[in-house]
Amino acid sequence: MNRKKLLRVLPWITTPGLLILLFIIWEITVKALEVSPLILPPPSLIFESLGTVLGEASTWSHIRVTVIQILIGFSVGTFAGVVVGVLLALIHR
Repeated sequence: MNRKKLLRVLPWITTPGLLILLFIIWEITVKALEVSPLILPPPSLIFESLGTVLGEASTWSHIRVTVIQILIGFSVGTFAGVVVGVLLALIHR
């Protein structure tokens, strides 16, 4: 493999590897030091809870409402920004 291709592919290999290593170190450290899950929960507990929450139907309806609000807010903000920009451009002449 030539150097350019290796430099292009390397981040796609090292980034997930470092993330997995971080989770492993985090899990081991929390268990070894017996840190309270209220202070610093282990990643396994976080992923378990995430799976439970994503399995509930109400979560998806809340996500849908949030995405709609984001899109409406972005649209209104973009429209207001364009209007103000055009008005400023016309006044500045």
